[in-house]
Amino acid sequence: MWSALSKDEQRESYLQLKEEEERMRNDGVLTSHAEELPGSKVSLPYSVVGLMGELPHKLDQIKLELRERRGKLKSEGHSEDVIDGKLEVEIGKILKGNFPSEVSNIVT
Repeated sequence: MWSALSKDEQRESYLQLKEEEERMRNDGVLTSHAEELPGSKVSLPYSVVGLMGELPHKLDQIKLELRERRGKLKSEGHSEDVIDGKLEVEIGKILKGNFPSEVSNIVT
């Protein structure tokens, strides 16, 4: 559609869009819509850390610890239901202790 427009029409459309964007910014409409996007509540440092791969690495460590804990509980003779219950509580504690509530809410 854009390529079908003449250079003058493209320029006019661009200026209209730019004016609309400026109006929306001034009215606070863009900000309110941006706050509704997924991940908007995650603070910047955790977003950057996640992009660098540190959050997945930390989650891998936690998964390994939980697998080891599951094996230990199983070797002690606990049933799967008891193990699942204990690990669910531990997972909650781990998330609250290692990640901000914004990230914990996304993961759970």
